Amino acid sequence: MTDTDMTLAELRAAFNDLAGEPVHVMELRRSEPGLPNEMEVLFFQPPEADELAADEFFTFVATAGMSTQPMRGPCPRAELILRVQGRRDWDDLRLIGRALAEFAA
Repeated sequence: MTDTDMTLAELRAAFNDLAGEPVHVMELRRSEPGLPNEMEVLFFQPPEADELAADEFFTFVATAGMSTQPMRGPCPRAELILRVQGRRDWDDLRLIGRALAEFAA
């Protein structure tokens, strides 16, 4: 491993330092050449104590694991983060998370 490589556990720790503990984690595993073997989709939301109105509420949906597989180009390691504005039910958020993971892979 080089100094730019990170394990999935290290990525999770970095996200936790940045955004706190995710409210939900979707674990994805696959074994296809050229794709990360492990990826997680992390969901972060503001605390309920913030009492945000429905239109102010948001969810950050982030990949963790995409960067464990270097890509071609000027940015060989990256993760994706998507902000979803408004309150959404968990079925919708899981669909968004799965779509983000498929895009990342």
